[in-house]
Amino acid sequence: PYGYQKAPGDKHLMVPDPNTAPIVREIFQSIIRGKSTSQIAKELNTRGVLTPLAYKQHRLKPACQNRELMWSHITVLNILKNDKYTGVMTNHTRESRYMRDKNQRRVPREEWIITENTHEALVTKEEFDAAHAMIREVKRPERKSPPACDTVFYCGHCGRKLRKSHGLDTYFACDTQLYQENATCSNIRWSKTDLEAVMLPVYKAQLYLLGERAKELALQGDGHPNENWPEMVGKIDREIAACQAQKVQYYEAYRNGDLDRGAFVEQKAALAIRIEHLQGERTEIELKRQAQRTQIEARESAKRELSQYLYATHLDGALLTESMYQAIDRVKVFSNERIEIRWKFEDLFAGQGYRERKAV
Repeated sequence: PYGYQKAPGDKHLMVPDPNTAPIVREIFQSIIRGKSTSQIAKELNTRGVLTPLAYKQHRLKPACQNRELMWSHITVLNILKNDKYTGVMTNHTRESRYMRDKNQRRVPREEWIITENTHEALVTKEEFDAAHAMIREVKRPERKSPPACDTVFYCGHCGRKLRKSHGLDTYFACDTQLYQENATCSNIRWSKTDLEAVMLPVYKAQLYLLGERAKELALQGDGHPNENWPEMVGKIDREIAACQAQKVQYYEAYRNGDLDRGAFVEQKAALAIRIEHLQGERTEIELKRQAQRTQIEARESAKRELSQYLYATHLDGALLTESMYQAIDRVKVFSNERIEIRWKFEDLFAGQGYRERKAV
């Protein structure tokens, strides 16, 4: 864990890392003195202290260090809850229900296997308990799938999912401002009402374009609608079989002395060229046949996907808004009052001359 490193000459023993162990001790002392996890994270970011992940990347590949990673209250909280810093090692915290179980279940704490004094502690048990006493325990609500409108908004600068807050309206803001001084994201604060006032007209325009795309698909032909592919392939196969039979006849005539060697070789070569030509025609027909089948399948698939969105053209009010969120893949919100909408159905316009539609 962050704060430790492998002992020189013994990879199974953890010893304090002189670069990060002081940071772990500082985090525990700061929380005991009354600082919040968000405040600690902000101070560490201001000083440019590498996060656990960034420090790990720096140790493995110094040239590929990622300085964009930042401390958050979750990062700090994970350190405060790790009892390895008291010198103990915990095992059997999760277990499989059956062989090759991909989803292990949590084991109750009373069933954990705890071994004392396996390595040097960075904090005492008293400090660990004192820090935990200062952490405000929030009761986790029953896990439910969040509404679609809570999951589509992202910061256009740092990429974090926007945090939702409530007041007279529902507001979306970026958490980065909590952990970095003068962050560009600090100016992002949009009300749900204002966002939807921008997004709904764009959504209606998208529905119109989807309707136009559906009309185009309905008018498109199959490419070779009048071709009888089985008959064409069968005709070539019969001609190839006739050439093969002709080769046998030439050979028998050559053996019987009815055809001299020069004529036999010449006739045989001519038939080989003809068969190769016929096989090339057959391959070309099969390619055209497959291309037509692929085109038809793609068009039918597009029609089915379009129908999943076009039903919304008859909706209004809350139902229209709900359908809009179901059609949105992601909304990037920027600090200069600009948003970019990425729709789930954008692939339906690929290669059709439609430019990407964005709300600006």
